[in-house]
Amino acid sequence: MDWEERVDADFWAAVEARQKGAPEEALALERRAEALLREHLTPELHGKLAGLLYGMAGTLLELGRADRAVGVLDEAERLYEGADGQDADRRAQLADVRVRRARAYGEVGRGLPALVDVDRAITEYARIGAMEAAGGPHALDVARVLALAAEVVLRYGDPQAALDGASQALARYGDAGRTTGIRPEDLFYALGAAFVSARVEAAAGEWDNAVMVDRWALSVVASQPQVRPAVLARLDVHLRAAGRAEEAASLRALTTLDPAAVAVEERLLAEGVPVTLRQALDEAAALDPTALAVAAGLRRDLLRMAPSTTGRAASVEHVRQLAALAAGMPGANPAAMRLALESYCILESLERNGRAEPPASLWSDVLRGALRVADAHGDSVLADDLRAAARDRGITLDPLPAAPAEPAPASAGPAPDPTAAPDPVQVPEVRSGARGLLGRFRRRTGS
Repeated sequence: MDWEERVDADFWAAVEARQKGAPEEALALERRAEALLREHLTPELHGKLAGLLYGMAGTLLELGRADRAVGVLDEAERLYEGADGQDADRRAQLADVRVRRARAYGEVGRGLPALVDVDRAITEYARIGAMEAAGGPHALDVARVLALAAEVVLRYGDPQAALDGASQALARYGDAGRTTGIRPEDLFYALGAAFVSARVEAAAGEWDNAVMVDRWALSVVASQPQVRPAVLARLDVHLRAAGRAEEAASLRALTTLDPAAVAVEERLLAEGVPVTLRQALDEAAALDPTALAVAAGLRRDLLRMAPSTTGRAASVEHVRQLAALAAGMPGANPAAMRLALESYCILESLERNGRAEPPASLWSDVLRGALRVADAHGDSVLADDLRAAARDRGITLDPLPAAPAEPAPASAGPAPDPTAAPDPVQVPEVRSGARGLLGRFRRRTGS
């Protein structure tokens, strides 16, 4: 067996080790393959090393070593960017690297670069025309990227954009389910998209959509006993919250629910989801009636179905308006955080894609405003990333005054008893900005 055969053997042995739940063994094999490949590395083998590093980053994530995974994926990205190969294939590989790095950034609390990587990943597929095509060679690759991106965006970005991405992923998995079936390796991503979709729909009070997605998820986990309890618990919680007690009782009569899983789903429902861009614009207008026209224009221009920033088709003027609205709000207001992050992400997208050359003064305003909000929220990680972005552009951020204090909220009463019986589920406040966007999924899956 020559050295190339040994590299390949270790690579596939690592894949098998991950599949059997032995990530430490997989990492040891991947490191041995990496060392051997580096001994014989030539420019022609850069793509091979990049693929090995991509897999290693997945193992590191599984082991909870997200900070290490970021560095490994940085090198994989550089190698793919310089490797030979067909343009479409390289763009797809870069998309995979970036969405995995977005996940890694998210795991260490770095939401800003995570959102940028999500947009860069989806943009790569858009450039090869894979976003528009329902079928094609990259259909399930796009679905995977959209599903992973949706989880990151739900955590750090606009929940509506997360729902858009999850819905598009589910539509593609629905197509696969009716033809070739969902491959076992895709099931994890399909269930992730279903989780995002159902959670956002439930937070909006769109119970029919939430339950529909829950039932679809249940239909594809019949052979997955390790994830079935969570899906059953989510369906039960959503049925009870929707007032569909008889259906919930029937479900409980047919199966035994895991109390711990039910408790998790009840907590997630009570938490809701972060503020949407629509809600943030509504709140800005409510706080300052002179901003009504600006907020209305931004709603008209930006609130379109798009799973990432570039898809919003925004302009420099939109950035100025978002930043100005955020500046007029108390920094600790979650709506100010949404507006500030959107202004940064849009400006970065415009610059990266060559659609604008933003002046340094605008970058300074956006970064300074976002830093004020980060400081008001006590988010030191975000503040560090903003200062790093400023340094990269040669911008000095002067110390900012303390953000205006907001009145303390009225007491909500004693904390709920975690040992109390599960019924009834408290229905969260309906978020006026979120809407059910799963009609396309419903039509394409036949559900």
